[in-house]
Amino acid sequence: MLLLTEPAAVSLAAFGRAATAESWAAWVQAVGSVAAILATLYVPMRERRQAKLDAEKVALMVIATELRNWLERCSEAVSETMTYALSNGARGTRHSTLEVFPFEEDLGQIAKLDHAHATALFGLIHRKNDANASVEKASNWLEEYGVIEEFCGCAPEIYMLSFEIYSAFIAELGWARRIDDEVLAGMRARAENYVRRREEFSMAKF
Repeated sequence: MLLLTEPAAVSLAAFGRAATAESWAAWVQAVGSVAAILATLYVPMRERRQAKLDAEKVALMVIATELRNWLERCSEAVSETMTYALSNGARGTRHSTLEVFPFEEDLGQIAKLDHAHATALFGLIHRKNDANASVEKASNWLEEYGVIEEFCGCAPEIYMLSFEIYSAFIAELGWARRIDDEVLAGMRARAENYVRRREEFSMAKF
């Protein structure tokens, strides 16, 4: 059996300690290198994510503002058209087409939103276009006041759909609602009446 002299044992122990310290230093250095690489990757990712969230919020604010302005013009168009009909054309203005939504002309704003918001807006655009097509179709077989009645039914229906989306957006933004309660109640009543008449007409056909 090989016996180590005391000086040899001391040297071996010192070597072991040195090897352990060197290994520990290497491990710490490796961990530090990995942490540095991860930090280098994480910071740009976090900045890109924050930039995306900021752009989405700004787009939401823009579209919410555009929806509010569109709602005001829509209610005015219905009011002016009803005044035209009740005065036999002496007052008011006859409208037969719902305005284009401003964000239709800049779809890039919608593209900045998440899937749920974008889907809701594209669905609204299609419903508005369907309403315009319905009024145009009615003009082919109804007299003027029949077309007016169709517009004053379709428009409030799209108004209420737009209002629901607007309400969801401003709730997310923490904004106060800026729609007159009386106007809202009137448009809701007209929309509900129009939907009821449409359903009754559909049932009558069968």
